Amino acid sequence: RPPSELVTPAAPANTPDLPPKRLAGFGTADLSELRAQMDEIVSRSPASPPVAEGDHLARAHNLSMHALTRKGQSREEIIDLLRRRELDEGDIQSEVSRLEAVGLINDYELAETLVQTLRDRKRWGGSAISAELRRRKIDGEAIERALSAAGDTREDELSRAREVAVRRAPQLRSLDPETARRRLSAFLMRKGY
Repeated sequence: RPPSELVTPAAPANTPDLPPKRLAGFGTADLSELRAQMDEIVSRSPASPPVAEGDHLARAHNLSMHALTRKGQSREEIIDLLRRRELDEGDIQSEVSRLEAVGLINDYELAETLVQTLRDRKRWGGSAISAELRRRKIDGEAIERALSAAGDTREDELSRAREVAVRRAPQLRSLDPETARRRLSAFLMRKGY
């Protein structure tokens, strides 16, 4: 059809905010007929096909693998993720067991990695590291083992706290000494010292 004959149908009733589209080759009668055919097809199709058991396990596998490609996950984080996706407990336990068997979930290794990262890169103290590991739902025994394996003595932590304080102090120069001390103390507490 020539551009002068293009039809601009009204937006569907359930989407009043959509701007009208110009459709070449479709008249108003054609669109009505097409909508009627689509409604008939939808009404004849079943609401949702039954899901085979293998499909549940494949879904659990896909969800867990997607989560693990983004970052390391603890056992409880994976269980929580799968529960939020409304998978059966049997499927969840099967997937978690599979992930543990192949070594993709290991709370101790995750805790060890996080201790090293938070201590060396973020310069966090022991209490902040421990709190973060608990927030990540890592097993308590794994947390204790990872913290003790790090081998930090009280002197090591005190040395890191001094280093963090020395880096932070220049930002507090404009404040009076008491306010600077208070803010530096609060900063070190947030870092876990």
